[in-house]
Amino acid sequence: MKVEVYRQLLKELLASTKFSAEALAYDYESHFWRHAKAFDGMDTLFATMSKLGIKTGIITNGQTHIQLRSLLALNLDRMVDTYLISESEGLRKPDTAIFQRALDQLSVEAQECLFVGDSPEADVLGAQKAGLKAAWFDNGALLSAETEFRPELVIHSLKDLQWHLIEVCQSA
Repeated sequence: MKVEVYRQLLKELLASTKFSAEALAYDYESHFWRHAKAFDGMDTLFATMSKLGIKTGIITNGQTHIQLRSLLALNLDRMVDTYLISESEGLRKPDTAIFQRALDQLSVEAQECLFVGDSPEADVLGAQKAGLKAAWFDNGALLSAETEFRPELVIHSLKDLQWHLIEVCQSA
């Protein structure tokens, strides 16, 4: 919960402040979606996937009112075939049941799918446990030496994913 994140930040970084964790969390929940910014190449990637006939879905952990506002702000609700938000589904990644629910909604088999995410544990390992191939979008993240995961693909940008999908579809 964001209020817990802000409470910890205030405790560790700002010993005295006029802001409360609750006020910061409220501000985040009220205004975050207005600042949602798509990764470079998002529109081109979704146009390519549409042309290639690739079904798409989103699985996101978080509170419904926050995640849904971000999806709507980026028009992702119109670009994907389905989306699942953990709070409204009553499941969270890496629980394999949320991946299976998305597969069922898309009417596809796990082995036919590539799940792309930025969390080694929730996204990559969760998807793999559900039988999907997984791509890790590193998004500039640094991993600890103890992190052991083996994504089938590592991408550094949406352009990387776009080229991968084109290559896979052309060779099929």
